[in-house]
Order: sequence, then structure tokens, then C-alpha cells
Amino acid sequence: MAANNKKTFNVNGTTIELDEPQLQFDDDELLYEDSDAVGEGDAEFDAEFDGSLSAVQFDEDFEGELGLSEPDFSILTKYGDIPKLGIVDVSGDDSFGRKVISISACRLPSNKSYDHQLLLQYLLHVLDQYVQNDYVLVYFHYGLNSDNKLPLSWLVQAYKCFDRKYKKNLKALYIVHPTNFIKIMYSCMKVFIR
Repeated sequence: MAANNKKTFNVNGTTIELDEPQLQFDDDELLYEDSDAVGEGDAEFDAEFDGSLSAVQFDEDFEGELGLSEPDFSILTKYGDIPKLGIVDVSGDDSFGRKVISISACRLPSNKSYDHQLLLQYLLHVLDQYVQNDYVLVYFHYGLNSDNKLPLSWLVQAYKCFDRKYKKNLKALYIVHPTNFIKIMYSCMKVFIR
């Protein structure tokens, strides 16, 4: 076995001698001093490479394999800016595998700037994609004020639009940050809801 090289270090006035082991593969072997020693196949590669690079196209459909579909851009034209506002959002699945659909009142724009009927149509469109299976609705009431409050007539119309198809697989309705008015209305309407 070859003798180990000794390295001497001075640390805080103390001299330390360490043995440096001889490695089987040394990094010095990777360094080349002249360009002729680089490799034999490199000249053939240089002759084939013309210096231009092109984008590589893959024939694989990764989105299709993951089950992701192409985004439906017709929704943006049909429902205007309502999908961009994020009022209705599919948040994922709960622990029972049910879709969780959240509705955020704080994202409602001013009453004067959008069409309530279009919002109802968009809400029905989103729910239509998930009502055939069990789902959960989460309504975030925080952020609702007099500027973006929906009229009572719209709420009555929305309740009438939600027929058995929407109510059958609705497994839970959570109201987050309810006001006292909502709590009183819920206690009065509890008899009719069940």
C-alpha cells in the first residue's frame, strides 16, 4: 500500500498533521492540458453539428395522462369577467373524496357593475360539473357589504333554480363568518331545510 501524504494545518497556534488518503480516482485525471486529448468521437460530433439549435417537440400528452383537459376558453367569453373574479372556486376534495366548492362573498363586485343573472348562470354552470357526485359547498360571508350585497329577489330566484338535481348530492353546506341575521334566519328556517 502506498504511503499517505501528510497535510499540516495551523489552527489557533496549534499545528495539526492530517493524513490525506490516496483516492482510487483522482480529480487531476479529469483535467486535460491540450485539446487533442479530449476524445476521439468529438471530431465526428463537430462535423455533424451545424451550430443551430431547434426546439424539441414531444409527442406525449402529459395533460391527457394526468386527466387534465384543455381549458374551456368559451367560458370567459360567455360569462364575461365573472370567472376571473374567483367568486366560485373548486377547492379540491375533502377527506371523504367529495368535491369542495367555495363561494366567496368578498370577491363579489359592486352591484352596479355586473349582471346578477350572469352570476347565477355561471354558478349553475360550475355546479353542473359536480352535482352528479357528492359535493360540499362552503360559503365565506366575510367581506359582504352594502355595495356588493345581492338583492333578496336574486336569492329567492337562485333558490328556485336549485332543483332536486343540485340538492340531492349536496352533503354539507358550511357558512363561514355568518352574521347574527344569518344565524337567526338559519334557526327559523331549520325546520324547513331538513
